[in-house]
Amino acid sequence: MSRLDLIRNVALLESGSETPPSFHDAEVLAVRLDRRGASGPILEMDVHMFEVGRELTTGGTHVLRRHQLVKLRFSGMVLERLEGFNEQNVLWDLSIEEVKPKHAGGARLAVRVESSYGVSASFQCSDAEVVATMPYDPIDGSKEGL
Repeated sequence: MSRLDLIRNVALLESGSETPPSFHDAEVLAVRLDRRGASGPILEMDVHMFEVGRELTTGGTHVLRRHQLVKLRFSGMVLERLEGFNEQNVLWDLSIEEVKPKHAGGARLAVRVESSYGVSASFQCSDAEVVATMPYDPIDGSKEGL
């Protein structure tokens, strides 16, 4: 069972929303790996998230609103698998679970980036955090700066 409450600052994803945050159909725009993190390697992801409204468009699809660009950081990360990154990276889900530390690095979380199309990954980390959120325009890709 996925536990988004294990992500520090996850409340940033919930503010003003009518529904709980979901990574279903969100799109990964960027993935960055850096071995120089203070607590070991880090993986950062920029994810375009949105809320699916109850209203329907004239075409019969649900109205998408509250578009935001979310920067996630996973610290003390040990990458198991990263594959399929391409021109569109739609998520089925991002699941996170607590695990017992399996190595000296102290990983306590298991993360799975589950794909509908494009990127997928699995890794363990010591910490997961929402670093920033900001409004995002999916038509022109503009953001106010991450």
